Amino acid sequence: MCSSLPALLGAAGLKCSPRSEHLRAREDGHTQLSRAYNGPSEVVGYFEQLPHIGATFTFELHDLLAHDEHGVALLAGTAERSGERIKQKVIHVFHLNADGKITEWWTFWEDQEALDDLLA
Repeated sequence: MCSSLPALLGAAGLKCSPRSEHLRAREDGHTQLSRAYNGPSEVVGYFEQLPHIGATFTFELHDLLAHDEHGVALLAGTAERSGERIKQKVIHVFHLNADGKITEWWTFWEDQEALDDLLA
């Protein structure tokens, strides 16, 4: 599930564990993937859907900010599907528990409508 995140999170000592019962993620927008994902099975299910719709995402870290309760990753993101590609600024916001594990995760794309069009 977290295979695209270790380089982003490791620098700040953040951990993503699919075993956390309280893990939640939010995918904004207006696509088949847009909704809240609650619990590890739903969050893992989100990532498992990506190959089925032909979508791939890559991120290049610009900066990572974190303290005891939150982490913020400033990224250059690329989304690809069906031969189309968009590049945008992306922000991942993480809520952390006392052990430094991610319990909530929100993603914000610079142009959500362009991402919606790509994933439609």
